[in-house]
Amino acid sequence: MSNKIKITIDNKELLVDQGMTILDAASENGINIPRLCFLKGISETSSCRICVVEVVGQHNLKNACSYKVFPDMKVFTTSPRVIKQIKINLELIAGNHQFDCWACPREHNCELLELLRRFNIDNHYNINKEIKKREWIINESESMVIDSSKCVLCERCVDACNHYTGLGILNFNNRGFKVVQLVLYAKKMMSQIVLIY
Repeated sequence: MSNKIKITIDNKELLVDQGMTILDAASENGINIPRLCFLKGISETSSCRICVVEVVGQHNLKNACSYKVFPDMKVFTTSPRVIKQIKINLELIAGNHQFDCWACPREHNCELLELLRRFNIDNHYNINKEIKKREWIINESESMVIDSSKCVLCERCVDACNHYTGLGILNFNNRGFKVVQLVLYAKKMMSQIVLIY
């Protein structure tokens, strides 16, 4: 008995493993779906909402990184509705991000900047005061520096820290509009962290 099913992504018929996500099926077949928070096997929280796709027959857009394929599924990754939503989500992230890319060590290796350019979203110094976090925090230790003005709240570093160390050093503080990412200070634990950046 075969565990393969037939689906269609962007009018391309594919034979994929049952139970995989749309993102996995697309990636396996050379179809690029944008994403920020996803790290296979480490961070699969669907928190960035950049990987949205349109599934025929479904009312709402679905997160490709967590939505499972089903037989005869039809998916569109570049429909006008999908592009509009990706742009809205990127604009919300950009509106709360401190852009000084020229001074950032990730300027030539930044997934966010690449997506902003790909979808023609402005990145500039004018922070949108209506959606800006009320305060930015720079949190430093011997092992790392966290600048919340750069954080897009994707949770990848939190999940990676827990996955690789099991120490729970990183986490978010507060909720909703006031949420910021903070280092939980514990000197014994901090000495054990290896940061992959």
